[in-house]
Amino acid sequence: MNKGIKRRLSWILKLIILYIVVVGTVLLVQGLYIIPYIKENVMESEESYQEEIANNVSFVMNREIIEFRNELQKLASLHEFTEMDIEAQKPIMVNQTEIDRYMMNHFVMDSEGYYVSSSLEDLSLWQTKSYSDKPFFTVPFIKGETFYSNPKYRESVGEISSYMVVPIESAAGERVGTLTGTMLLNDLIEMIYKYDLKNGAHITLVDTGGAVIASSGIDLYALEDGPLSLDYSELLGSHKVLKGESKSFIDEHEGITYLHSVSPILSNGWGVIVETPMDVLMAETRTMSRFLWLINGILFIVPLIILIVYSRQIDLERARSEEELIRKEKLSVLGQLSGGVAHELRNPLTAIKNASYFLNMAIKKPEPEIKRTLGILDKATSTSEDIISSILSLANPRTPIKKKVNIGNILQDIITQTTIPDNIKVLNKLDKSMPAVLTDPGQIKTIFSNIILNAVQAMPEGGKLTVKYALTGKECLDISVSDTGPGIPAENIDKIFEPLFTTKAKGIGLGLALTKTLVDTLGGKISVKSRVGEGTTFTVTLSLIAGK
Repeated sequence: MNKGIKRRLSWILKLIILYIVVVGTVLLVQGLYIIPYIKENVMESEESYQEEIANNVSFVMNREIIEFRNELQKLASLHEFTEMDIEAQKPIMVNQTEIDRYMMNHFVMDSEGYYVSSSLEDLSLWQTKSYSDKPFFTVPFIKGETFYSNPKYRESVGEISSYMVVPIESAAGERVGTLTGTMLLNDLIEMIYKYDLKNGAHITLVDTGGAVIASSGIDLYALEDGPLSLDYSELLGSHKVLKGESKSFIDEHEGITYLHSVSPILSNGWGVIVETPMDVLMAETRTMSRFLWLINGILFIVPLIILIVYSRQIDLERARSEEELIRKEKLSVLGQLSGGVAHELRNPLTAIKNASYFLNMAIKKPEPEIKRTLGILDKATSTSEDIISSILSLANPRTPIKKKVNIGNILQDIITQTTIPDNIKVLNKLDKSMPAVLTDPGQIKTIFSNIILNAVQAMPEGGKLTVKYALTGKECLDISVSDTGPGIPAENIDKIFEPLFTTKAKGIGLGLALTKTLVDTLGGKISVKSRVGEGTTFTVTLSLIAGK
């Protein structure tokens, strides 16, 4: 590998590595910091949102429960209850049930644990025994604390309720019984069921045993086993909230990962759980992340492709420049030799030509064999002189003498003067309307004579020779010469304009090399298109007078 190629590879490689490092660093920063930062902010925002919802629901539930308890305690402090006036208690309890939307029923137990009065018409069913050993009696009567029950479902009326029991104390402070109030929960359950939440978020209200009391988006009444049949006691969220914790955390159940936020109801020990599947929670973030990766991938790959293609183009241009430099070096060497060669060859050729002329003049009636030999001698010396002239023109082309000419006339003369076999059909698509060009007519004649002669020689078995022109914009004229010969193999296309390159048995490789040199001298361009088995087209592009 030469030094030039190594230098090209070196700077291209450095440029690509620099680009990869810069863009790779950007992608790395994005992957390690920006996207995690966005995800962290989304998580913080969702945690705040869920905690706010959980706290709001637990606050409302706690407020309603405390208000119900306060009303019950207020009722227990009336003298009809402190004096255990059983007959007077019932009208008061019935009236309270009618005015309080959460109140369903009231019950009074005496100090022995027997039910003695109620807002119900018939209490006989509960008066058959003492309940003094039950927590709903011992907690309020013995400990003096409020007892909160877990909810119950009454299928006959479609109601879910729980009850509270508060102690009844006499004016002297002695506990004389308990007052039970049944709280209707249907309205609170409906509130949770219809709570306005973000897509994917879910609220669950659980009792102290982990049974689901209420749930957003789930119709508990439609469950096969009815309301209160869902058991969340094994879920981590239930464990935490029933221990009084108020926090957010991530947990998995039923194969789905959730963000949980829990808030306890301090009055009775129930809990509120708000949860959202992480897949839903991070959906927008993942979409944005994928979009960012896609955009950055495009920004990385597309410029890299452009860079590689552009560097390839630069390489091609440099390769062409190097090839042109090598060609010029060959021409320079040829030019250094051509002067001496021309001098050394032309003198003996002139002598041979003069001797041939003298013999033709001296022999009045030469024999046929002598006449034929002298003809061959004349033709050989003319061919040699043409080769010497081509070498000199190739190595040291003269400065063009430009004038306004009609290319069509020159090409018509060349076609007429060229020996074209009868088996080659000529399609001359030139006409008098062709625009004039400012060029050297002699050099133009040499250029197209070589091209047309090559086309004719490419079709020894016959074919079609086409000469046509086309205007390229307003400044250039394209003249094309096409043949239907065997075509030029792809590996030789880039070599045909090199000096001394030929595939002909009797050629020396100067015709097309001289043609390109003259076209370059005139400021034009020459190109070739060829398909093996179909033919070849040479196109010469010249500037019009208007675009000079």
